Amino acid sequence: MVLGTPPPKSPDVQQFALVTQALG
Repeated sequence: MVLGTPPPKSPDVQQFALVTQALG
C-alpha cells in the first residue's frame, strides 16, 4: 500500500482516508 496520493476515482479512497486517520 502506497501512502500519499490515492486515485480520485476509486472505492479505496474511503478506506484510504480511514487508514490515514488511523495512522494519525
